[in-house]
Amino acid sequence: MVCWPWFCSYNNSCFPASSSFCARGNDFWQLKRLFVLLAVLCSGVRSSIVPQKMYGRITSPNFPKVYPNHKEKIWNITVPKGYSVRIYFTHFDLELSYLCEYDYVKLSSGGKTLATLCGRGSTDTEEAPGNRTYISADNRLVVVFRSDYSNEKPFTGFEAFYAAEGERLAPLQVEEPGLLWAWQFPVLSVPEAAGVGQRRK
Repeated sequence: MVCWPWFCSYNNSCFPASSSFCARGNDFWQLKRLFVLLAVLCSGVRSSIVPQKMYGRITSPNFPKVYPNHKEKIWNITVPKGYSVRIYFTHFDLELSYLCEYDYVKLSSGGKTLATLCGRGSTDTEEAPGNRTYISADNRLVVVFRSDYSNEKPFTGFEAFYAAEGERLAPLQVEEPGLLWAWQFPVLSVPEAAGVGQRRK
């Protein structure tokens, strides 16, 4: 049984790191987790590799407070192959500039720019997300936040939610009472699986 770095294996099943099963002398799992943590720390603080999952949330630095000047952050969002990434913004408040050349959020997928966003509302030359949603060209979406050296007013940045989208979503099947299975291995122990999606096999 091969588990994600944030899970350990016990009795041919995968359990979250916080589970009591992970504390039963699994030295190999502990060493594996240490190597993953070191790799993340050594990769730099400006780029975040978001693990494969079906949904998530990202925010600008310090959100909901004012975001700092001269800051750049990159999220590399990946969902399982066969899906695309749909992202929408529930809050967006960036400095407005001509063609969004100062502060901006840039969405890219498949080697192309989907949108460059700034301000609070769209103009003739600038785009703000408003109620729009954006969909990646494949199973990867790159989100870049950038602020320049100064802001005349306090801007609070953004909050966005993303989710995997595709025709292969289907209700999860509960193989055993109290055990939730996803992508051919158990990852969570829950009483019910209502309202959650999974890929069809």
